Amino acid sequence: MVKHSKKRFTKLGYRVFLVEGYSLKEHPEIKPNQVCYLNIRDKVLPLIKNKNDEGFLVAEDDAYPNDFLTPSYLKRRLKKNNSRSTILRVGYQKKLKQKGEGYPLGYYLVGTQLIWFPRKSLNLLKKDMFKKQPQHLNGYLSKLDGIKIEILDEKIQKKK
Repeated sequence: MVKHSKKRFTKLGYRVFLVEGYSLKEHPEIKPNQVCYLNIRDKVLPLIKNKNDEGFLVAEDDAYPNDFLTPSYLKRRLKKNNSRSTILRVGYQKKLKQKGEGYPLGYYLVGTQLIWFPRKSLNLLKKDMFKKQPQHLNGYLSKLDGIKIEILDEKIQKKK
């Protein structure tokens, strides 16, 4: 799937960098539910060095975005939503309502297919991720408190 996904993002106008995540065979100490969290924390975040970028879009290897999700569309939506410091869940599978203190957002979002990480949130995100126990990335992002996080164009995505 990686070849198809990379080709799709390139066609839509994105600069694409492939990051090889942890191999569970080579790292038996890593639990399967921790691997995405650790890949973001240890492998993706340290690569972000270009100070000119407003942020970056992280896609799983099987992500295949719709035609509308071009870099210019994303920039317009970020500007409209005033999302210069807000993490945006762009692609996901479904939203489950969750109540209780453990879910400050009031939901659990299943799927980490596409996530926008703004540059302004990176230092806070890195600190937070190193403080917490590695866990399922969906759970971490659904329980995130103290860092602004939203769903991009939720109503539009529900119609698709």
